[in-house]
Amino acid sequence: MPKKKKQPTKSQRREARLRKARAWAPTYTGTHMARAYRKKFGVDHTCAINELEEIGAVTPEEAAVLRAKDAVRKEQLRREREKKREQELQLILEQHPEIDDLYLEMGLPLPEVEREEKPRRAGKITNG
Repeated sequence: MPKKKKQPTKSQRREARLRKARAWAPTYTGTHMARAYRKKFGVDHTCAINELEEIGAVTPEEAAVLRAKDAVRKEQLRREREKKREQELQLILEQHPEIDDLYLEMGLPLPEVEREEKPRRAGKITNG
């Protein structure tokens, strides 16, 4: 039986990727080099920007702009995740009002959620 080949280490994969990228970068004609690099080599935004700067395909100024855009994108995604989480919590609390009682019994503060008041029917009269 033939022996199994050893898998390349992380640094060996990176070196091979950079070697291929040096040949690929001059042939790229599009406008979104970092995006294309990510898709072609299967790396994340930060890694793509760092490696493109390392091989000289992107100037340090362009890399700084790309990093700033990436930071804005990450912040926007974080806000969207947070908003979605709050909406899910609000939905759960609306569907299960008994959760408020559990929080009070355990001595925990109630979660901060805006609740919509249900409109009262006009036909009901109560004598207090």
